[in-house]
Amino acid sequence: MSDTPEFVEVEIIEDDDNNKKDTMSRRKKFEIKKLVMSTYSVLVVIAYVAMVFFLEKWHPHWVVFLTIPVVASVVDAILERKFALFSVDALVVATFVIVGATTGKWHPAWMILLLVPLWRYILNTIKRIKRIKQMD
Repeated sequence: MSDTPEFVEVEIIEDDDNNKKDTMSRRKKFEIKKLVMSTYSVLVVIAYVAMVFFLEKWHPHWVVFLTIPVVASVVDAILERKFALFSVDALVVATFVIVGATTGKWHPAWMILLLVPLWRYILNTIKRIKRIKQMD
């Protein structure tokens, strides 16, 4: 071994297709998400307070707060242009709690939760099919 450092030349090749597809920087996407989500969160709080004030009930209107993670996943999916980023799990759980809290029918509503493993199976099957096609 020698004590002198070795240098390797590296050539960077930019793929024009990837650059065209992703024209927005990560920082810009982050700032857009912060803007949308902070605005939406304030609107949810205002809606909740209005429902409590006009309907004079604290329950079951608190469930509107469960829409925040669902909307956040929608924003992520749109900004990244990847449907797989949409959180079906958050949507299913929010739907279950909203149906149960507003109707009191928790028993049949729990079957909504079965959509989570079904969705995971479908998503993984699609990924496997894509991998198999890429192997050819």
